[in-house]
This record gives sequence, C-alpha cells and structure tokens, in this order.
Amino acid sequence: MIETQENEETSSREAPPSPVAGIDVINLSLRALWNHKSSATYKDLATPAGLHPTTVSQALSSARDIGLTESAGKRGLYTFTLEGKEYTRALTRGAESEAKERLKLVVLNNARWVGIIAFLRTNEGVPRLPMDLVIDVERKLSKQWSPGMRTNVASALVSILEYADLVKVESGKIVSLARQEDVESRPKVITRGNVRDPFFPMASDWPTATDLRRTADRMEPLRPEFAEFKDENVVIRVRKDLQSIAFAKSFLDFVETGVRLAQQNKNSALKGTADKPEGEASGEN
Repeated sequence: MIETQENEETSSREAPPSPVAGIDVINLSLRALWNHKSSATYKDLATPAGLHPTTVSQALSSARDIGLTESAGKRGLYTFTLEGKEYTRALTRGAESEAKERLKLVVLNNARWVGIIAFLRTNEGVPRLPMDLVIDVERKLSKQWSPGMRTNVASALVSILEYADLVKVESGKIVSLARQEDVESRPKVITRGNVRDPFFPMASDWPTATDLRRTADRMEPLRPEFAEFKDENVVIRVRKDLQSIAFAKSFLDFVETGVRLAQQNKNSALKGTADKPEGEASGEN
C-alpha cells in the first residue's frame, strides 16, 4: 500500500516537503498540464502523459511541494503557480538549463524548503546518506513512515535537488552544492505605481549622479554571482541568471519609454508655444 501526503487543505504551508515522485515524472506531468491549457485533475492528464493515474496524482502533489502547482479550488484539481508556468514554459521549448535554474530559484525561495536548504548548506561538500535528510523531514512532520515511504521520499528529493543543481550523487550519497552565500531572493515585479516616471511632477526628486556615486560607494563588495557596471551616471548590478537579466531588461525598457514620453511632451509643449501669436503666447489681451 502506498502512503501519501495529507491533502493541501490540512497540511501546513511551512511544513517540510515530502515528495514521492521523481523529477522525470513531475516534468512529464507538467508538460501534460501545459498542453491541457486549463486546470486539470490527475485523471485528465494520465492518458496524455502515458502514466498511471496514481503516478500522475503523486507527481502533481510533489510539484505542489516544490511550488510549481497549486490547488485550483477543489481537491484534486491543479493549476500552475506563476513560477511553475515559467518553469514549464522553459521545459516545453527545450531550454533545460533555464528550467534547472528556475527550479533552483523556486526551491531556494520556498519557505517549506528552508530546513532542507539549511541541511545542505551545513553539509556543503560533505557526502551524506539521503536517508539522513529524509529522517530529518520525517521528524519535523511528526510522522512514522514505513521503510518503503522513506525510500520513495529519499529518491524523489534526490532527483529534484540534483536536477536543480543543489546536490550531486556520488557512490549512493548526496554531496551538497548549496553554497552558504546563495541568496533566496527573487526579482520583484515593479508596477508603474511603484516607480516614479521621469515625466511625473515629482521627477525632481530623482537621485542625481552624485547621489548614485555615493550609493555605489556604499554598496557591498561585488560577489561572483553578480555582474556590475558603474560610471558617473549609471549604476547597474544584476545577478547572473536568466530570470534576473530578463527582469532588468524589462525595467530598463520601462524607464526608456518614460524618458521618451517625457521628451515628446516637452517638445510638444515648446512647439505649441512657438506656434502661438506673440501676444497670445505672452498672455497679452
């Protein structure tokens, strides 16, 4: 008999993950969910994925543990999280290296994986039995798993962490690749309301080149995972991963649009003044 996790309605959001499906099965099920183009149950996806319904159910539940899927309103019905959609988008276009990097970011940013990441960082470069990690999860969940359940969770955790480049497997043991300096920070979405456009009335409050230089001087030393460019008018620092770079590009495009609009408005105002008769332009009657 296969032991399963408690359903999402009764399990704690911060409870450690206990996936029972490996990353290959998870990826196949996510591809099927992507092609389904709407929320789906494991029964909807079993035939397209070519898997047993129970296997798909475990895969979708495991994907929820990672942070790639979530409940779509009723028990057994799943949809993508935002991160899961972008991860699967990379998978479906063959960008496996991007998918792996996205998976790593999702795991590092998921509160449920904090204990596992702490375990890996504590044992960076030290071979450990996967079962040591599983026993730690079992204890935190206050469970008493059977040997078969422990084996399933160990296999699933190793496959997920290995695909995310957070561990490597050597002689049946996991060797942590999670660095102490890894930062769990995802790019934040900046809306127009959170940014002062150059053409807004408050544009005079924007920092000057001198302010930017002072800020740059106070910045912490550059770490290897960041790229940086500084001169008198520009300070740019971005993490060397595709998601962060794409975010930086979109933000710069947004700023450029604002500057262009401001210039167009200024030119239009100047042209309108120049086209008026001299008396009208000066306000004379």
